[in-house]
Amino acid sequence: MSHRLQRILDVFANWPLGWVYAVHDQAGEILYIGATEDLDERITAHEYDRVNQPDLRTWLRENVHTYSSLSHHPTKRAMLDAERMAIEQHRPRFNVRYHTIPPGATY
Repeated sequence: MSHRLQRILDVFANWPLGWVYAVHDQAGEILYIGATEDLDERITAHEYDRVNQPDLRTWLRENVHTYSSLSHHPTKRAMLDAERMAIEQHRPRFNVRYHTIPPGATY
């Protein structure tokens, strides 16, 4: 495990499950917002070989600078609602499934 990944995991090690997280580039721009019940596993999946497309895996390693926790939640529903609201607010470039949803709409 890389030193960088270990530092990220250490930050989140003792926090509750039900996370909304952001992936940032070196300039701090949010590239992607996701939700997960297991933040350690999800970050590891982004960082390593659980991305099936080799070109995307290379791009992630070269362009992702850091991860941040936007919020944590006691229920899955609260987590998914928070993810949707964060995506509407930030409109990250890689959350393409939401690009056609007008801000404030429900799905």
